[in-house]
Amino acid sequence: MVLFGNAQGLYAMHLAMFHRPHDVQAVLRIHLADPAADARLRRQLQRQPALWTLEPERFDLDRLAPASPAPLQRFGAQLFRAHFERGGHPELARQQVVVDAVLLFQPLDPAYHQQPALRYRLIGTGRQRFLLKRLDSRPDADLLLAVTVSARTPQTELQRDGQGWPTDPRHWSARLSAQQGAAWTVTHVLYADDADLH
Repeated sequence: MVLFGNAQGLYAMHLAMFHRPHDVQAVLRIHLADPAADARLRRQLQRQPALWTLEPERFDLDRLAPASPAPLQRFGAQLFRAHFERGGHPELARQQVVVDAVLLFQPLDPAYHQQPALRYRLIGTGRQRFLLKRLDSRPDADLLLAVTVSARTPQTELQRDGQGWPTDPRHWSARLSAQQGAAWTVTHVLYADDADLH
């Protein structure tokens, strides 16, 4: 799972694939049960946005579904700086991750198809937020951006015509500012990958 956040909140994004049991796009609002570790992690992510991942203990993703009879409330995990399957460095071992809310739970359609417009979900509160690409085509790509917006910007879902997913923050800043009619600044591309979504 990709771990991201700042002083206002922590989030985890499941790294989806087009096969069971990973065929769900899911985003959670979380916190660490250890208050000192939680505060330290928030400070670190606020000060220096970067790719972090968490390797969770095994659990059934269906427990994150809105109608689950046994909703997942917490799980054990090890936290890594960078991608835990690609040489990431372990930072926090044996953490209990508390699930505060499931912000997105969307099963993936395995059929090959392309949507005419790309959709993005804005996550977080305050001025520093995150823009997440919705997975609704095949092939597709994970994309997670750190953005600065007006504090009054509502939680929203955005659309962008065309295909492709540029990873240059300047491209995104210009496109989003023009589309939204206000200054949006993409400060970091936190995660961009299509290896598992063919």
